[in-house]
Amino acid sequence: MTTKAKTVVCVGCKHYRHMVQNEAATEAWYNHKCAHPDVENMKCIDPVTGEEGWALKNDLGRTCIMTDDANRYPYCRDVNDGTCAMFEAPA
Repeated sequence: MTTKAKTVVCVGCKHYRHMVQNEAATEAWYNHKCAHPDVENMKCIDPVTGEEGWALKNDLGRTCIMTDDANRYPYCRDVNDGTCAMFEAPA
């Protein structure tokens, strides 16, 4: 018999960050970030502007370089498949 893994929800994790940018979009996926130190987006240089930024994949699978520091963290949807090994309950 196999044991079903416990499902974890990011909003109950101490690494969860809610980046509210627009009151009308508070529940949108792009406002939910994971700030666990092991999943930080890769730091890179934008080859067009020369600015330092964060590399992340967009919905089309393309790499985007975002200079806003809020993009340091990946989206929860890209980290947690429902059984996140990095989940930690708040103290």
